[in-house]
Amino acid sequence: DAGAPIVFGGRAFVAPNELRHEFDFRFAELAYRYRHFFGAGTFGIEGLAGLGYARYDLTISSAIQRANENIGSGGLVGGFGVIWKFRPTTSLQSRLTVFGSGETEGVTAAARWDLFVAQALGRHAALRAGVSAWSLASEREDDYGASINSPIQARFAGFSLGLDVAF
Repeated sequence: DAGAPIVFGGRAFVAPNELRHEFDFRFAELAYRYRHFFGAGTFGIEGLAGLGYARYDLTISSAIQRANENIGSGGLVGGFGVIWKFRPTTSLQSRLTVFGSGETEGVTAAARWDLFVAQALGRHAALRAGVSAWSLASEREDDYGASINSPIQARFAGFSLGLDVAF
């Protein structure tokens, strides 16, 4: 709400104030991936489902105070993607992945959209390079639905490198 303080890390940041945000986000997943290619095997789709863990370390500072919190949650991961193989070991891949924890205090939800060029390094590994866009949320409520801290919603995007290991 306009004029309401932002409560974070045990501190209240009162308006008007310019706030600076610094963060570190980490995400790990262990998922089963199913792929199906059509016709000659050039175009395909994939689905994935599994477990994930999201960790978000956020620091908020103003001219006179600073607060930090590190929140994390385990939860379920699901995703859907489209694949175009333009060489036998090289493909263009687009994927939407969603994460939900069912918790109200940690990272409650996250979503990622990827557009990558993937290069197979053999049968069980691939390098990925491209762009990723993330969004995440933390509802920050107690067990009774009362807000104990200001909710967090964050979005960020950029270039990304990845290593897929499949077994």
